[in-house]
Amino acid sequence: MDHPPISLLCTRRAKLLSAALPFLLATSVAHAQGWVWSEGVVTVHQFHTATLLGDGDVLIAGGLDHLTDAVLYHPDSQTWTNAHSMPVSRSQHTATLLADGRVLFVGNCLQATDAVDLYDPVSDTWSSAAPMGQARCHQTATRLADGRVLVVGGNAQSGAGMTSTEIYDPVADQWAPGPSLLVDRTSSTACELQDGRVLVGGGLVPPAQPQGNPTATVAAEIYDPVTNQWSAAANLPEPSLRMAMTLLDDGRVMLSGGRNEFNQTSGIVTFYDATANAWTTPVNMPFGRYGHTATLLGDGRVLLAGGDGPAFDTGWSADVFTPSTLQWAPRNAMLAQFQGTATRLPNGEVLAVGLGAERYVDDLVFFAGFEELPPFGP
Repeated sequence: MDHPPISLLCTRRAKLLSAALPFLLATSVAHAQGWVWSEGVVTVHQFHTATLLGDGDVLIAGGLDHLTDAVLYHPDSQTWTNAHSMPVSRSQHTATLLADGRVLFVGNCLQATDAVDLYDPVSDTWSSAAPMGQARCHQTATRLADGRVLVVGGNAQSGAGMTSTEIYDPVADQWAPGPSLLVDRTSSTACELQDGRVLVGGGLVPPAQPQGNPTATVAAEIYDPVTNQWSAAANLPEPSLRMAMTLLDDGRVMLSGGRNEFNQTSGIVTFYDATANAWTTPVNMPFGRYGHTATLLGDGRVLLAGGDGPAFDTGWSADVFTPSTLQWAPRNAMLAQFQGTATRLPNGEVLAVGLGAERYVDDLVFFAGFEELPPFGP
């Protein structure tokens, strides 16, 4: 049988000994849920974006060590190809799929920028869009029901948080000022609700004292595109940033993990009911984590993967949560340490790209009983 490909390459930022990994020879076969390597070779990615395109391919763009790189993953053939390079270096940016199939790229945390780019997957070309009114980093970007894109908060060139918002019209290629946030924030999390409004919560807010440090906040607010106004939402259960929000099929928003300004990690999951404007009683996670992904699966469960936290193996692990029963499935070990992106593919699998690329498969044929073969490479 063919050995599974090892798709990790080392960089100065992630010195994994991939060249010394042994191959494993299967001695028996079983079925389960778990992770398999993505076909092909993908280098380490951090602080990049992953966008599911209209044809089912996934665009991976930017990030540390790959500031202008762009690659495409093709789920049908399980292969990778290079896309044309980005015209502007970007890391910790946002990439938003537009209604016409193009992708809008905004922000950069190497240096806050007002430059905006558009990627056209049909022609594999990049073009400049109208610049934003302000340079930003750590902003959120959410496509609204009418096709416009709401960009919220972030850091300015000075590093200070922002209350300003902007709205992009892709048809006219124009930006318009949006209504100011109720709370000055950066590094917040946003989620579009089923009714088209946008929930924004957490993040860092300015210090209470002039010489102090920014603090995590419990404040949450909702943008209504019909009235073009913000209104206060119920506070989060605890101050947090770098948490994940996931819109569930029943309309609730699942909030998981996060951390405060002291790097104290949250270990809870809670749900926001937009009708009642209330968060439910928190449910404990097996392990706290932040900077992770939380991907809705086809059957309504949520896959929490990677990130960081107090447990030494947080970045190598994934948990599956069933919101209807509040139950956690046994922990799934990932193949590589993961702080990156997770994209649900049209076939139901989840593509995780971080220190390598791997796929979460619901009906995985795996090898139970292994014989270790000698390492390959020098």
